Amino acid sequence: MTRSFSMASFSMAAFVAGVLGLGMSWSVGDATAAGPAEVARSTGKPVQSNASTAASGRRPLAVRIAMADKLKSEPPSSPAVAATPPATEAAVERAAAADAPAVKTVARKPAVPRLLIDCEESTVDARQGDWIRWRITIRNAGATAHHVVATLYFAEGIEPLAAEGHGHSLATGEAKFSPIARLGEDDSVQLEVTGRAARPGAVAYRVEVGCRDLPGHVAREAVILVRPKSAE
Repeated sequence: MTRSFSMASFSMAAFVAGVLGLGMSWSVGDATAAGPAEVARSTGKPVQSNASTAASGRRPLAVRIAMADKLKSEPPSSPAVAATPPATEAAVERAAAADAPAVKTVARKPAVPRLLIDCEESTVDARQGDWIRWRITIRNAGATAHHVVATLYFAEGIEPLAAEGHGHSLATGEAKFSPIARLGEDDSVQLEVTGRAARPGAVAYRVEVGCRDLPGHVAREAVILVRPKSAE
């Protein structure tokens, strides 16, 4: 006795056979009751039993159907990508420094004059009546200075007697130079004053330099020891 397949069962079987590439032809009959011999007579092709299928190395039909369904449902896997290690703080700073625009350092010139005094006396230990010479160098390490004035003041015991290097005027205990019209950046001027040690003792002197561009004066002070003339 045979039973007929429904159209839905036949269509599903045909779809599975097409996916697996099986060259199968179906006949109307009871698939559960038909043995290998009956299937062979109906299809014209020999049918392998489960034992022969296992021996030949092919998977059973149910396993192949399950594998085909899994391949259709799973998306293709992407190749593994190695994880990028987190950047260290030093690496981030180096990258930021490389991307930062180059900054050109420009030295700024001072906006005001900077007057410096270098005063050298010919002796710091003199005898009464000796001649003493002061050599004064005024240098400008800043912006241009205008109307530069230099004055030497002497305590009692030194009397200025002569001066060189620029116009000047002499008075008791004082040697004053005429104003220097302009002293540019890094320019310098040398002045000289000669005096006589009039009396023994420690005699102080003071050098003052100023200009019209500065509110005050730059000063330097020192002391000369004058010994009595008869002292050995």
